[in-house]
Amino acid sequence: MAVDLLYVAHNRLRFTQATFAALIENTNWRRVENLYVIDDASTDGTNEFLLNSFDNAAPTKRIFTSGPFGGPVAVMNRALDWAETSVLVKIDNDVLVCPGWLDALLDVLDAAPELDVLGFEAGFGDGLAAAEAPRTWRLASHIGGVGAYRTRIFEKRRPVAHDRYFGLTEFLRRYAKCGWLCPDIPAPLLDHLPFEPWLSLTTEYVKAGWSRAWPTYGPEFEPYWSWWSDRNGKVETAGTEPAIPERRPSQEADVEQASYDRREVLGQG
Repeated sequence: MAVDLLYVAHNRLRFTQATFAALIENTNWRRVENLYVIDDASTDGTNEFLLNSFDNAAPTKRIFTSGPFGGPVAVMNRALDWAETSVLVKIDNDVLVCPGWLDALLDVLDAAPELDVLGFEAGFGDGLAAAEAPRTWRLASHIGGVGAYRTRIFEKRRPVAHDRYFGLTEFLRRYAKCGWLCPDIPAPLLDHLPFEPWLSLTTEYVKAGWSRAWPTYGPEFEPYWSWWSDRNGKVETAGTEPAIPERRPSQEADVEQASYDRREVLGQG
């Protein structure tokens, strides 16, 4: 199964620097047909960071767009307009994906053709296992937004946003069969991490209106991010910009060169 992959950003530059680097490094690009990077009117340097990172982002077809969309639902509807495959995988800029994350997600979706939507979020998969461990799914009324969506559920209707954050949940409850990936993969949300600089950054982003306030992870969740902190240092210095990893030789050999590389800038004349 090849999919379209959507990465969504709205401000939170430090989150974007960390999660976009992880996405590029840890995704199996042989399973991605198109990468859509959409920035929703960021004003803190996120747009410029993504634009500068875009040329070396991934060995696949890709589109970058920035503009005032008004929230994740509108961004997702734009990506659905472009989608060329039967599955759209959505990742927000607070999700730190681990090695093997996409294979774990798609292997379960391949085995469950009756499932419309498969989400993954730390704490919802009845425990944690390594990315390569066997997985299944459990029924859910909806997911939090991050996950794999069969585009068939959007053929007759689209979700409508109520405000910046809400609108997709109601749609999924009414029109989709949803599930959570089980067990969890180690893919934490940065705005839940209980250590610096992420605690202070989250407080800053909530105050700015760029994030919602969430409880932090408890100590039992440490294995969700230990693979990352072991490689990057658990305590990072604010202002350090994680580098975008260069494309690995295996990726160059295994993935056909992109047939197009398109950028769009909306609402800027």
